[in-house]
Amino acid sequence: MQASFDKQAEQMKKHIESRDKEMMEYIRSSQKQQQQHLLETAAAQEKGRENKKGFFARLFGN
Repeated sequence: MQASFDKQAEQMKKHIESRDKEMMEYIRSSQKQQQQHLLETAAAQEKGRENKKGFFARLFGN
């Protein structure tokens, strides 16, 4: 009987470890995607600022 409980406990432990590993991989992937999105947004905003010229720059072509 004890062997059966030990086997069940080992299976549960493996299942929990597997679940935790998958969850951490998902979290890391999600964070990486979010960081990439933020970098792309920042680059687009910076490009928008560079393209925006002031009145005199447009007037004199600088």
